[in-house]
Amino acid sequence: MKAITLLVILSIITSCGKKESILTNDQSIADEGTQGLEPSPSDGDSSDLIAGKANITIRTKQSNALPVDTNKEHGFMFSGTWEESSLQGDKDTMSHYSSDPMAEATYLTDKVGNMPYCLWAYRMTHPNSTTTAKFSIFDDTDKLGDVVIDQKLAAEAKGWHPLGIYTFSTMKAKVVLSYGNSTNGFLRADDFRFKRVKEGNDCFGKIYRTVKKSAVIDNKLNKKGKLKSTAGYREVGTWEESVHKGFKDSISRYSYEDDAKATYTFKMKEDATLCLRLFRVTDPNSSKNVSIDMIINESLSNTFTLDYSLNTSEKGFVSLSQQSFSKDDVIQFVVRKAQADGKVLRADAVQMTQKLSLCQ
Repeated sequence: MKAITLLVILSIITSCGKKESILTNDQSIADEGTQGLEPSPSDGDSSDLIAGKANITIRTKQSNALPVDTNKEHGFMFSGTWEESSLQGDKDTMSHYSSDPMAEATYLTDKVGNMPYCLWAYRMTHPNSTTTAKFSIFDDTDKLGDVVIDQKLAAEAKGWHPLGIYTFSTMKAKVVLSYGNSTNGFLRADDFRFKRVKEGNDCFGKIYRTVKKSAVIDNKLNKKGKLKSTAGYREVGTWEESVHKGFKDSISRYSYEDDAKATYTFKMKEDATLCLRLFRVTDPNSSKNVSIDMIINESLSNTFTLDYSLNTSEKGFVSLSQQSFSKDDVIQFVVRKAQADGKVLRADAVQMTQKLSLCQ
C-alpha cells in the first residue's frame, strides 16, 4: 500500500451536456430525506445568471504526488494520511481510504455558474467504513451546510449519492470530506460531481409529471435494472424490486423500513375534474394500515388509508376520490405506513384520469 500524506492536488475532468441515469436499485433517494433535493432560487435578475459548466466531475484516480499550487482554483486535494484501496470506485478506478482523524479530501472548482447545481458524491461503501462521512459545502469561503452520509454498507451498495442542490454565487465551489462526529471505521473518498439543475427538475430529473387528460406515474425498471422514468416518482429510505408484478405486469417496489416513503407528483396543465386511482400490490406480509396523503400546492388536502395485507389475487387499482383541480396545481401523493408495524410497505403506480366512471 502506498501512503499519501500531506497535500496531493489532482486534476479536474469536466464533461459538458452528458446525461446519465443515477437512480439505481441500491440507492435510495436520500438517506437524509428530501431536504436539499429541490432547486433553491437564485438571487438577482435572470440576466445576472451565468450558467457555467453543465457537468463537472472531479476525479481522484491519480495517486502520484504533484507539486502544490496554492493558486490552483480547481482540482482535488488530500490532507492527512490516505491509502490506496483495493475497492474500485467510479469507472472501476482506484479509490482511497483513511483512518486518520484529521484526514480531509477537498474538491474545488471555479467552473460552476451562479445557478443551482446538484452535488453528487461517489459513495464508497464497505462494512468496515464510517457511518458519519461528512461533506462540508462552501461558496468560496462561505459555508452553505454539512451533509453526513453512511458509508458502512455492503460493498455492492457503492454508487453516486446526492448531497442536495446548492447555488454558488461566487462561482467558486469547495466541498470538504472529513469524519463527522465519530471516527469509527474507515473514511472513504472517490469522485465528486457538480451537475447543473434545470428549472422544474431536482437531482433525479423532472419533479412532476404533467397532467392534461390522464397521466400515470409508475416505478418500472429498464433492462439495466434502473428506474425507467423518474418523472414525478421519488423514494425515501431503502427500496427493492418485488417479485410481485404491478401495473401492466411491470415491477413493483417494497421497503421494510418503517420511515420509508414513496411520492408521486403531478402538475395540472389545465383545469380539470379527475378520478384519482392507486394500483395496490397486495400480500399477507404487507402493512395493514398504509396512509396515502394527498398534498395540493404544499398543503395537506386529504389522507386515505388502505389495507395491503390482502391475498395477492386482490391486487389492482383502488379509486381514492374524484376531485377538481386548477391549472398549475401541483398534486403530490405520499405513500407511507400509518404506524410502525415491521411489515412491508409496497409502492407501484398512481393514476389521474378524466374517465370519471372509473371512480364510480
